[in-house]
Amino acid sequence: SMVSIVKSIFGTLGDGRPVHLYTFKNNNGFSFSLSTFGGTIVSICCPDRNNRVDDLVLGFDSLQGYVEQSRFFGVTVGRVANRIAQGKFTLNGKEYQLAKNNGENHLHGGPTGFHKRLWSSSLDESSNSVALTYISADGEEGYPGELKVTVVFSLSADNAITVHYKAETTHPTIVNLTNHSYFNLAGHSSGPITDQVIQLNAFHYTPVNDQLIPTGDIPAVEGTPFDLRRPVAVGTAIEGLPSNGFDHNFCLGSDVPSQGLTGKLQECGKMSDPKSGRSLQIHTTQPGVQFYTSNFLSGETSGKGNCRYQKYGAFCLETQNYPDAVNQPRFPTCVLTPGSHYDHTTVYKFNW
Repeated sequence: SMVSIVKSIFGTLGDGRPVHLYTFKNNNGFSFSLSTFGGTIVSICCPDRNNRVDDLVLGFDSLQGYVEQSRFFGVTVGRVANRIAQGKFTLNGKEYQLAKNNGENHLHGGPTGFHKRLWSSSLDESSNSVALTYISADGEEGYPGELKVTVVFSLSADNAITVHYKAETTHPTIVNLTNHSYFNLAGHSSGPITDQVIQLNAFHYTPVNDQLIPTGDIPAVEGTPFDLRRPVAVGTAIEGLPSNGFDHNFCLGSDVPSQGLTGKLQECGKMSDPKSGRSLQIHTTQPGVQFYTSNFLSGETSGKGNCRYQKYGAFCLETQNYPDAVNQPRFPTCVLTPGSHYDHTTVYKFNW
């Protein structure tokens, strides 16, 4: 077939459980690797216009780096991606208190969220895909309900990585899953992404307070530094900001989304690198995307090949529901009830 998938051992956890690595390759010299620890994309190897192959995602050379990391490089994030104000929410009259692992707020599912869990896996060669499954116990990280999650990763002959998330619960709970890959289209160790060009199909955004919690407003991007509808160099876009970089949720499409999401794949945005000729186009069924320009990286993280990852050294485009949606009545709901299905697809298409 056009795509091969090879399973290998990535390493062993402290308790002796093996962690597997699945490496997907197509006939264009494009490949990516997926670790069962954290449901993590650990490499995306992609040719450039001169057929030089680089790894386009930040990460580590060994399992131990992922076990110890605090930056969420490449991971599957859950139960709830992004921030929950004060780590608090109320569901059916009951208040829940989650870990405050980001200042006064809850971030990315908590200290031992899905990114620190070992997922079970199965390979389906007929569909060029690997399904990762994790069953999150009722009460895990403070969340109600047992949540059964399956994330299916696949690769196409034309360099598209598709990630399909499904979840169901035994009790009402909240869910917002995403992948937290840090991309650099010039290569993970190539330095600032300021010359790379961003374009987002977002007509609105959700402003935040000084703790990066949304205010609840959903203004138009028109006439603001958050208007990324036409392609612009990342560095130029950052210069226009009141803050020192992007870490904001953008509302996809031209409507302010209502509670009724279509569930159809829509254009999210595109990043391109003029130097290498590489581009990444993203489509998603989700209503939002967090555009993050690695403002908090500062050289303290030693990654692949002992590379010191710097501020602005990568970008994240985290397809998602809006942050803190459980506490914001105007945002699309993140509540999942028994008998209903969380279903989210995101496609990452690479060209060069």
